[in-house]
Amino acid sequence: MSASSGSAGPLDFWVRAWAFRRVPIEGIASLRKAPASGHTFPVSLLKNADEQTVVVLAALMEAVDRLGAPLEAYRDWGVLGAPRFIGRDCIGQAIPEYTREGPWSVSPHIIPHRSLHSTSGTITLALGSGGPNHGVGGGPDAETEGLLAALAMLGERPVPGVWLTLSQVTPLTRCDSSLGRPPDGSQVEALVLALTREGPGLALQLDSTLPIGQGAGLACDLDSVLNLLQQGGSLPLARVGMLRAA
Repeated sequence: MSASSGSAGPLDFWVRAWAFRRVPIEGIASLRKAPASGHTFPVSLLKNADEQTVVVLAALMEAVDRLGAPLEAYRDWGVLGAPRFIGRDCIGQAIPEYTREGPWSVSPHIIPHRSLHSTSGTITLALGSGGPNHGVGGGPDAETEGLLAALAMLGERPVPGVWLTLSQVTPLTRCDSSLGRPPDGSQVEALVLALTREGPGLALQLDSTLPIGQGAGLACDLDSVLNLLQQGGSLPLARVGMLRAA
């Protein structure tokens, strides 16, 4: 789809750049040490990070490189992380251990690195950002909630742009408390969007004229957002309306 330029309407925003990464769970260990070519981060940044956060940072640095500006240009941007079930396997292991052995059996790194706000916080540290950051959703509607939160932040907060990260582990399998991580054969996926209120870029328009409830049950997931970016068209946001690529 060709890029456009201009200013957005009240329910529009622009995708200035985006990047998608899919990494097998077996490749996470090496990615922790070197998430992005040409960029150096402290080893401690990703040492205890959730697998989704690791892949998100790799995808985000691809998007940064496509934009071409130095990291300092994004110091005031907001960061929104919308993962699906982040920390699920690690916490699934920690809870039984806590029950059996008490608090000393649980790593202090679980809360800062395996909870909803962990991804956005880590990205903020990587970028040296001073803008607002928080996690959104966390469950099966994380993509819808992330897109709406990004639109709200762009409309209501004095930020020049928003980094929106969508991530998941696929396939979603039964949690194995003895493993503490996604099983072998899993894939970790991350889609990162650089969003602003003005172009150039791909314009996305939120059509909220549908009656409340008409969109209920319609799917919005990471794959459908990726397809919207690649192919155009429209995307249903349950109970809200349609997101269209203009």
